[in-house]
Amino acid sequence: MKRLRSFFIVLILLIIVAVAAPFFIKGPDGRPLMTLDRFKRTHDINPPSTKQIKQWGRNTRRKAENVYNRMRPELKTEEITGPPTETLYKWKDADGVWHYTDKPPPEGVDDYQTLKGSQ
Repeated sequence: MKRLRSFFIVLILLIIVAVAAPFFIKGPDGRPLMTLDRFKRTHDINPPSTKQIKQWGRNTRRKAENVYNRMRPELKTEEITGPPTETLYKWKDADGVWHYTDKPPPEGVDDYQTLKGSQ
């Protein structure tokens, strides 16, 4: 029984040391890995109102559209209209695998279909 009690005491001390160690171990920047100010409450006690949530949604959508338009200025979101207008080819090779490409099939393939996009 005495052995079991000493085992639990050692176990509890190890847990305390493991929890406290990050407050004393220095990180790469010379500051402790953990500080008490990281435990501060970062949000209000009152939940946000429905009006605030809707505003966040509008702002998020607007920011996403701005990022998309900056990344791909040639494809503005309002200019995307539908399927491509190019010609596609459908053909089957000797192994029975179907291919869909925008280039004509290789020579020797007689059985192919031409699929037209919207124009």
